[in-house]
Amino acid sequence: MAEKMIRIDQRDIQKKGGRAAKYPVSYLITQLLRSVNARRILDLTYGEGRFYAYSKPPFLHGIDIQRLKWIVTPDIFERKSLFDICELERSYDIIVVDPPFTRYKHSRKKHYTIRDSSPEAMINHACKIAEINDITYVLVHNKDLFIPNSFKVHICVDFVYVCRYLRNNGFNNTTKFYILNKGEKV
Repeated sequence: MAEKMIRIDQRDIQKKGGRAAKYPVSYLITQLLRSVNARRILDLTYGEGRFYAYSKPPFLHGIDIQRLKWIVTPDIFERKSLFDICELERSYDIIVVDPPFTRYKHSRKKHYTIRDSSPEAMINHACKIAEINDITYVLVHNKDLFIPNSFKVHICVDFVYVCRYLRNNGFNNTTKFYILNKGEKV
């Protein structure tokens, strides 16, 4: 599949109604996972599991530095940092990583700021895990497009996020959801 760049507005997803209206980001994640036929997911920054509220994948392994109140319960959860992971015991179709956008204090990701890790370091490490364990895809949510060596962009969605009460105040509130590919198995 050739590289794709798509721009999606949150309001267009919400027009679909139902669960898509309630969980527009989760709807988008579901579509991205389906586009690469990902059924076994390793989420290295699981949080509340909000990415899977629209549709839970067949197998979901969550890893995070702390256990939060879940929206979606993973099949397996491990409380640890993504930096403590290298070789995996199971096989996965895709790795998901959603680093904090800033290096400032973040109430749920304090461990990552203490270790002075940047979003780029987290994405790099997720890609290193993918290479070591022969996982073709890495799904990333980040403010900017960051592509580690030996990976290429499979698909990139420039998501226009609409603040509550539809007040964007003229700002371009966008974030990127993209799938990186090792380029070996497409």
